[in-house]
Amino acid sequence: MPKIEKGPAHRLSVSTASAAGGTRSSSWSAKDDETLIQARAQGLNWNQIGPKHFPSKTPNACRKRHERLMERQNAEQWDGVKLDVLAQAYMEVRRDMWSMLAARVGEKWQLVETKCMEKGLKNLTQAYRSAQKKLENGTYHDHEDSGVGVSDLEEEQEDHHVDLQHMSTIPDTHYPGYPNYPMHQQRVPSIQSMLQPMQQHQQQQHQQQQHQQQQHQQQQHQQQQHQQQQHQQQQHQQQQHQQQQHQQHPMQPSMQQQPMQQSMQPPMQQTLPQQMQYSSHSHHLSHQQ
Repeated sequence: MPKIEKGPAHRLSVSTASAAGGTRSSSWSAKDDETLIQARAQGLNWNQIGPKHFPSKTPNACRKRHERLMERQNAEQWDGVKLDVLAQAYMEVRRDMWSMLAARVGEKWQLVETKCMEKGLKNLTQAYRSAQKKLENGTYHDHEDSGVGVSDLEEEQEDHHVDLQHMSTIPDTHYPGYPNYPMHQQRVPSIQSMLQPMQQHQQQQHQQQQHQQQQHQQQQHQQQQHQQQQHQQQQHQQQQHQQQQHQQHPMQPSMQQQPMQQSMQPPMQQTLPQQMQYSSHSHHLSHQQ
């Protein structure tokens, strides 16, 4: 009999505490929220935060309030900076990401993207279940089993209690001891893990670009060497031409000296008759005397 009385009393105390926590959690102020976030960031657990900072509130109320604050903060981030980062990353890898899926089904990647966006994850999951049932019944014989069963999807949905339309393809991590308290900040690495093959593809493209740049630089270096050789050949030809002109130049003064000598000879020939005439004239004068 005492056990029967103690059981309902314990259940009543738990329900009363949780009800009180739910009622008290509605009277949180902005300063209380800030204090709660700072205390949790310092590494304090809920049993320490409650008595130290909020004596009138239960640890469970503190935990639930912190969970709602983190969800609100995460939603605001996804409406702002995180959404911008996701949009930029998606547009960069959009073609490559959908091309992998399009190659599996033999369609264009634009069509595959449109159909997935139109149907949504919920309808695609239902279609997958239907296909698995048909495969088990022997309706499909030409398709290979993907290795993922229907029970896997059901367990994933039951573990996280998230609507299929908003459920991520990668499970969220949880705080130790609180399986229903997700750490939303851990969703970003899941996106990075999805984009890892695309990053490898971008690295390959970057390496190809570097190789092309090196080839272009080598071609430019070869062209410069060829131009230098041509310039040296031109200089050598000019030097040879100048030497040939220098060899021909001494012959021209000798040719010019001959007319000068010829021009100088007639005056000398003219002086001789004049001297003879002068001598004869002087002789004639002496004879007359």
